[in-house]
Amino acid sequence: MDEATRIREGMQTCRSRCANRLMLALVSSMGMIGCGSQGFEVAPVSGSVTLDGKPVGGLIVNFQPASKEGSIEPGPGAYAWTDGGGRFTMALISEKKQAGAVVGKGRVTLSSPLPDQKPDDDRIPKGVKNLLPPEHEGKSFEFEVPAKGTNKADFALTTGGAKGTNR
Repeated sequence: MDEATRIREGMQTCRSRCANRLMLALVSSMGMIGCGSQGFEVAPVSGSVTLDGKPVGGLIVNFQPASKEGSIEPGPGAYAWTDGGGRFTMALISEKKQAGAVVGKGRVTLSSPLPDQKPDDDRIPKGVKNLLPPEHEGKSFEFEVPAKGTNKADFALTTGGAKGTNR
């Protein structure tokens, strides 16, 4: 192999590595798009969780938006903790902790925290126990976040059944 051929092959290898690195950088940055609220309409969402008419404190309320037609990216999810009165206010799962949830259809899941989990603040009074019975643990509901938001994202659970409302 002559010197010119070695140089040409070396340059092709370098170009190939550079192209691979550029592609990796582009794919990585595309994965970050949509992790915040950019490009997604967000509205305030709050409500309550009750069991047999009594507030349930210390629960995790999780909202996962559904992909809109023609899009593969549904937008960031949202979460909240219920306080001692069973009330919650959603916030996006993002670095900015923006209040609200992505507008549109999705699913809400209610779950008890793991023993080592706790909310980011002291809203839940000491001594509040998780009152979610096993039949409701991880139960999910269809839910639609209206464009103007809602303060009536209420989930009325009953022993032996459940009902979620959003107005």
